[in-house]
Amino acid sequence: MKHSISILFLALLLSLLGFSAHAQDPNFHIYLCIGQSNMEGPARIEPQDTTVDSRLRLLASVDCPELGRNKGNWYTAKPPLCRCNTRLSPADYFGRTLVANLPQNVKVGLVHVAVAGSKIEIFDKKDYKMYLDTSAKERPWMINMANQYGGNPYERLVEMARLAQKAGVIKGILLHQGESNTGDKEWPMKVKKIYDDLLTDLQLAPNSIPLLAGELVNADQGGKCASMNPIIATLPQVIPKALVVSSKGLPAVPDKLHFSSEGIRIFGKRYAAALLASQGKKIDIDESSIAPPAPVKVQEGLLQGSTENGLSVYKGIPFAAPPVGNLRWKAPQPAAKWEGIKQATQFAPAPYQGGNPPSGKSEDCLYLNIWSPAKSANENLPVMVWIYGGGFSFGATSEPVTNGEKLAKKGVVLVSIAYRVNQMGFLAHPELSAETPQKTSGNYGLLDMIAGLQWVQKNIKAFGGNPDKVTIFGESAGGIAVSMLCASPLVKGLFHGAISQSGGSFGPHRLTTYPGENMKLLALAEKQGVEFMQKTGATSLAGLRAMPADKLPSGFGNPGGWPIVDGYVIPDDQHVLYEKGKYNHVPVLIGYNSDEGASFMPPKTPKDYIENTNKRYGPFAEKLIKAYPVEENNVPKTARDLARDAAFGWHTWAWANLQSQTSKEKVYYYYFDQHPDHPVGSAKFGYGSPHGQDVAFVFGNLNPADQNRTPTDGELSETIMNYWTNFAKNGNPNGGNLPQWESFSAKKPAVMYFQQKAFMGPVPSEDAMKVLNSYFEWRRTPEGKEWAK
Repeated sequence: MKHSISILFLALLLSLLGFSAHAQDPNFHIYLCIGQSNMEGPARIEPQDTTVDSRLRLLASVDCPELGRNKGNWYTAKPPLCRCNTRLSPADYFGRTLVANLPQNVKVGLVHVAVAGSKIEIFDKKDYKMYLDTSAKERPWMINMANQYGGNPYERLVEMARLAQKAGVIKGILLHQGESNTGDKEWPMKVKKIYDDLLTDLQLAPNSIPLLAGELVNADQGGKCASMNPIIATLPQVIPKALVVSSKGLPAVPDKLHFSSEGIRIFGKRYAAALLASQGKKIDIDESSIAPPAPVKVQEGLLQGSTENGLSVYKGIPFAAPPVGNLRWKAPQPAAKWEGIKQATQFAPAPYQGGNPPSGKSEDCLYLNIWSPAKSANENLPVMVWIYGGGFSFGATSEPVTNGEKLAKKGVVLVSIAYRVNQMGFLAHPELSAETPQKTSGNYGLLDMIAGLQWVQKNIKAFGGNPDKVTIFGESAGGIAVSMLCASPLVKGLFHGAISQSGGSFGPHRLTTYPGENMKLLALAEKQGVEFMQKTGATSLAGLRAMPADKLPSGFGNPGGWPIVDGYVIPDDQHVLYEKGKYNHVPVLIGYNSDEGASFMPPKTPKDYIENTNKRYGPFAEKLIKAYPVEENNVPKTARDLARDAAFGWHTWAWANLQSQTSKEKVYYYYFDQHPDHPVGSAKFGYGSPHGQDVAFVFGNLNPADQNRTPTDGELSETIMNYWTNFAKNGNPNGGNLPQWESFSAKKPAVMYFQQKAFMGPVPSEDAMKVLNSYFEWRRTPEGKEWAK
């Protein structure tokens, strides 16, 4: 009896002293992981990331029913670690590296709380609310993230850490943060306050555990916030146990803020190596996956690229001389040779233009980029050459959405070429014409594309590409350019397949241009070039060339912003050329989006629509309004489709019909209509896929924040990428388990629909399109030509 009383008394005493019935396991090492997006998990989770040692554990900080996780429970640490929809974090490979280098009886546990885009203040025990109510209030998505942690990320971290302490021992803190605090010299002291508060609240001795802080994307990778790294380097001065982890050489994604998947993996390993080194254990990390490839020899010299997620990547390769000074408004000249090894690891500036592209703007713009999966020069992989859009007035190869990584990983060498835009790319003038043997001017942007394709022919084999299997592809102005190159005799033999997304240039020329009737003849373009020179105040061509680029009139409404029928690059009306079979006979894959008309200032009222249609189409307006009807009080998609078809749909349809009747090379026609079903009464009801939406699907770079996303986007993007790369490989999009894509013919006008899934269907609005076609046929008659004047 006395023995039983003693046991009860001991149990009561232990309870009063706060001891758990489950004692801490000294061999269960816990690490707290905090920060913003790079710690949260910015990088794509790939198959290699899904196999995890069961000794690596995660304490769920939020409920994730879709992952089978409940807040406060332990799970094998399979990514995502942070919240339900985050991605790969440095903590993933930090933990994996630790368990691989610690005794088998040691487990590693992670407590992960991070908020993308947030300043360090979000983790301040006292001032977090002030930060969320002021600075963060402008970012509702950040509030939503914080709300998943009960509105207080710091308190959730402490709550989970205390729970973790019941199972194991806290051994350190991982931090990656600073992008949102770039330039803040008080940042180290702010981090110290959070560190001290955490240790106090978790009843840990002051300065008793290491804090590992990673650098931001490094300057050697063009990091946008790399100037913060010297501030991060001072952290050990205020926190004796702080360790700074280098980001040198870690590849970033195009935004230059976030690390790529491979960069994240290596970063996590570096965190682990830094921790173990501080404990006297040195480990070697295999960083071969980011080791730069061997220099590549091209005609101009040696190039040094970088390794990004298993690809050899080369950025900013000059394919022509800078078109500046006396070379302004001249055909591109060969690039100069160089001595030594030229670094090709950063995008070159975008062409001079309006707007503000991410990489800046410059007249010195004739550069291309290459993503290659080839491990040697003799792999002979098909080549895809991207031509950007932007109304021939804007554009850049550095846009994140057109990063070539995912397409290249499908087994092609991906090239993106820059070209001159706006007045720098397409100005015609009698003096400019007089300078050339052909007595033409304008179309310099198209000549740039041709020079880029010539460079590819001469050099792409060094990158593992096959110069005899080149496919050009582009969207909007890029797709129109593809169409023009298909009709240009200057490009014969430079490509072997063409993909045009929302492109085509089959409309007749016109004095007053409209979308779909954009072309002018050389004589008119020269006359307008004279007016342009007068507008600048220059009195000679030499004076015009000497003017600073930013002093020249620029943008829409000025002459020289679109290709012309010059009799040289573009010999004639493209419709006429195709009727005669005078074009480059290659297989084509062509199409457009379902609601292009919504993207180009659609008329706000039925009255506007009727007036605009009468102005443009004259005697055909009544027929077209009947074919593309408007409602009494609004302008529905049926009416917007007239703008869609006039600019893109009819050109695709005409191209498909003409080529299928005059060539043995096949045509594959598509219609992109991927969007959620907007409910009746919503502002988006009746809307389809806008202009340009397809680009992200083609490159596999979907925006997770896109308000039009649907659950099938990822799968559909994968399908489209497979069709596009199959076409590049075989001149035919079919292969594998993809739905069969029938080729188009006038007798059987089959169209592939991309609408949640891929399936064959009829030509959209075909009856209405035939009415529009009758307008374009009339425009080529003597009566129609006279009317258009």
